[in-house]
Amino acid sequence: MLPHYPTHLLRALEQIHQALLEEPRVASATRRLLEVLVNSLGIERAALFLYNEEERELQGEVAYGRGERYTVSALGFPIEGQGDVQRAFFAPPDGLKSKDAWLLPVLASGEKPCWADPEVHCRVFPRANKDSRHRLCPPCAHFRALGVLLLEGVPREAEPLVPLLGRLTALAVRNAALYEETLASKERLDWEVRFLDQAAAFSREIIHQTTVRGVARTLAGTLAQVFAFYRITVALVQGKELRGILTLKGGQLYWTEHRTRIRFPIDANDPMAEAARTGRPLLVPLEKLPDFLRSDHSDMGLAPLVGYVPLVDREEVLGVVAVDRGPGGPGVTWEELVRVDFLGRVAGVALRNAQTHEALSHVSKELARERERLSQVLEDLPVGVVVLDTGTFSGIANRMAREALGVGREVVLDHLPREVYPALEGEKLTLELGGRTFQTAVRRQEGVWILSLTDISEIQHLLGELESRETFYRMLLENNQDVVYLLDASGIIRYVTPNVQAVLGYDPSGYFKEEVGALQYVFAEDRAKAEALFREALGEPGKTVTAELRVVNSEGEPRWFEAWARNLLHEPAVGGVVVTLHDLSARKEVERAKDEFIAAVSHELRTPLGVIIGLAEALQLSQIPETEKGHVNLILDSALRLKNMVDNLLDASRLEAGRFEVFRCPTDLAPVLEEVAQSFHALAQLTRIDFHVEIPPAVPAVADHERIGQVVANLLSNAFKFTPKGGRVSLRVVQDQGWIHIEVTDTGPGIPEEEIPRLFQRYYRARSQASRGAPGTGLGLYISRAIVEAHGGEILVTSQPGKGATFLVRLPRAAGQGEAGHAGASGG
Repeated sequence: MLPHYPTHLLRALEQIHQALLEEPRVASATRRLLEVLVNSLGIERAALFLYNEEERELQGEVAYGRGERYTVSALGFPIEGQGDVQRAFFAPPDGLKSKDAWLLPVLASGEKPCWADPEVHCRVFPRANKDSRHRLCPPCAHFRALGVLLLEGVPREAEPLVPLLGRLTALAVRNAALYEETLASKERLDWEVRFLDQAAAFSREIIHQTTVRGVARTLAGTLAQVFAFYRITVALVQGKELRGILTLKGGQLYWTEHRTRIRFPIDANDPMAEAARTGRPLLVPLEKLPDFLRSDHSDMGLAPLVGYVPLVDREEVLGVVAVDRGPGGPGVTWEELVRVDFLGRVAGVALRNAQTHEALSHVSKELARERERLSQVLEDLPVGVVVLDTGTFSGIANRMAREALGVGREVVLDHLPREVYPALEGEKLTLELGGRTFQTAVRRQEGVWILSLTDISEIQHLLGELESRETFYRMLLENNQDVVYLLDASGIIRYVTPNVQAVLGYDPSGYFKEEVGALQYVFAEDRAKAEALFREALGEPGKTVTAELRVVNSEGEPRWFEAWARNLLHEPAVGGVVVTLHDLSARKEVERAKDEFIAAVSHELRTPLGVIIGLAEALQLSQIPETEKGHVNLILDSALRLKNMVDNLLDASRLEAGRFEVFRCPTDLAPVLEEVAQSFHALAQLTRIDFHVEIPPAVPAVADHERIGQVVANLLSNAFKFTPKGGRVSLRVVQDQGWIHIEVTDTGPGIPEEEIPRLFQRYYRARSQASRGAPGTGLGLYISRAIVEAHGGEILVTSQPGKGATFLVRLPRAAGQGEAGHAGASGG
């Protein structure tokens, strides 16, 4: 039998039921329930606290008062607390009753709650107890408590309805939650449908973009439209770097390829680089950005949460897109980031296609340019080229081929002259076409014939000239009196001119029957000199070195030759050491006869010269008028110079014969130097030349004083010989740290630089214009050098054309280079 309730209670129950049906949402339904409980059922205070899982609180509202005094207040209780509300949350279905207050748990099911007595009923590990249930039970799948219904001041006649009110409240909360969940699911489904439609439209649009810029612009525009992002930044992976190319900010598009701040290595400490490295979306709160980026991002006005999504195609990251909602906007959510990642993967495929298209477009343009360039190169080739397709027998001909064959640019096989047909079969031909000579060549490759026509007219002309010149030079060599050898680095003869038979009597072919060394033909006494000449040539490539030596002819007789050797091993056209032998036999015979004549004449002149010098010296000592003394001095000076010339001739003969001698002993050179200088004073007065002499009072030395006087006389003679009237000649002697410096300086025409190395050769005389006609034998300097070197000294020359010359004799004061006594010298 149903219990009997007063009419006003039944009416209140009806209102409660109607309120729960009218308000499908949790918040509005619970608030309406509290209002009916207080105003209609007469409960003094009613409260409903629902569990908030995120904040782990029982949160709700307390309603009390009736009519105009009806008031609602919000309260919250942490579930780990020990208050009545918290205990009622974990209580059995009948709840707790304290004085005049009822605290009923709002349960999602009618099952017996295990959390009410966890020590007995908990079967989940770790097992909960009353002390730990606030921590372990709410996350558990078996937990069904939704909240707590608090009722205070319940009228006595309404107390039997309290359990029913608890169940109705639980039912209302479950229904409202289910309604909100259904509504939210519908909204999510609607949003998903809209997103899929937008994604499909995005895919259709972006897949038609053939440029990287087009893909980036489409992606940024879609993200701004779908998600209302304030800022979208697109960066691309280029090598090992990440570079920004586009930013869409507040609806404004900025291309940043060449002025972006986003340019850093993939391994940099930056969230965008991290997204590129990992290939996964990244949601970064502002406070978790690196220190060096946080200020930049703050200055840029970024929102609290920034999303970074990689643009991926086939597991390869091609770029990264960053999104945010700007200053003051909400953060980007993971749900949004997942959808951005979906669009990003579509964009990754499109980006790969665009990059491939751009690369192919670039290659296509390059190929077109290369084809045009090759076509132009083919056209401008100095060789005629015809390219024919072996299937259609048609093709093209370049300018040279058109001129040679008389065809157009587009050509078929029948247009070609018949004489070139054998060339197409691979035969090499030489053809006369249009007054020119061509050589043909053909190549078959991948279905084409390539016929080339090389104009060899000029080459044939040059070959003819070359052959004529070769004949000319061969005749010159064969009829030349000089024999030319070509030696390898070991001295083996590799070539000899045919005239060797006329000069030395050897058959040229005999040199090549077996390897023959050149040194074996040199006279035994001169082989050391020949070896030194060859070594010098090897050591100085390109330089010509000379020596006089004897070569044995086919009769076994030694003959004098001047040998010129030049190392041309480094020249590919020669590849050897060129040795030229110039026959000196006739010159040597003339020199021998001349030397014999000079020696004989010199000996014949010495006796009358001695008489002249003696009489002149006697006249100087006799009482003669002053006007005649100058003539006597001139006679004596001239006789002494003539005697010096005769002595030079005799000394040259002794040098050639190896019988030249000097006798060194401790002496004072000052008197002999003064005497030599004195002998030139008369000549200086006669020629009006300023003669300056600087000789110390004493010049001690270990020397042959007569020979040193002869050297100084030779130098002064040359100085006066080449110094014009009004000029200056000086003799200066300086003693310096064990050496004696004798310096003769003139203001004559000077000596050309190229003649200085040959001044000390026998019979050599300067060939300059200023020296032509000057008397002399060309022996003075030759003998002077021999004398100085026999003393262990040296003679040096410095000169500037037009400014005179200076000869410096350096002699050791002591016998450091040889003891005092006899020393010999020989001609070079």
